[in-house]
Amino acid sequence: MPMPTRTALAAALALALAAPAAFSANNRITAAAPGVDAIDAARSSPNLLILRGGIFDPASQALDFSAAGVANAAGSSYAIVQFQPNHLDARKALAKAGVQFLGYVPNNAYYVRLNGLGLSELAHDPAIRWAGVAPGSMSPAICSIVKRSNGMSAFRAWITQSR
Repeated sequence: MPMPTRTALAAALALALAAPAAFSANNRITAAAPGVDAIDAARSSPNLLILRGGIFDPASQALDFSAAGVANAAGSSYAIVQFQPNHLDARKALAKAGVQFLGYVPNNAYYVRLNGLGLSELAHDPAIRWAGVAPGSMSPAICSIVKRSNGMSAFRAWITQSR
């Protein structure tokens, strides 16, 4: 006996509404400082962000800072913008639009101050792979680029809880 149309529609709607919740719950990574080997392995993957709180692909994963007591930074004027591979030159257009670049974030990303530009506006730029609010409240005073003795540069960011 065929399923009534109303029942089929209700079942399809229930599955569609449940799917995003399952997706986001399964792709949350508990924040933890990555080891040297993990950082070394992640450097060659252009889609991964390497942060002090973890290594992840921001287009499909999210770092979960809830266990660390880090506040939600929604509405922050600071963000991380990750460019498509080989599109780092597109930052010139963002700078002209008022975005202030504060430091490089491996891989293909920058920590920025939006200065009135919205994340939704950045999402429409084909050169940008991902843009999102930096976890916790980060300020330029606690971010730095460190030049190592081997000539490599490293980005350091300390995430603090908002007060």
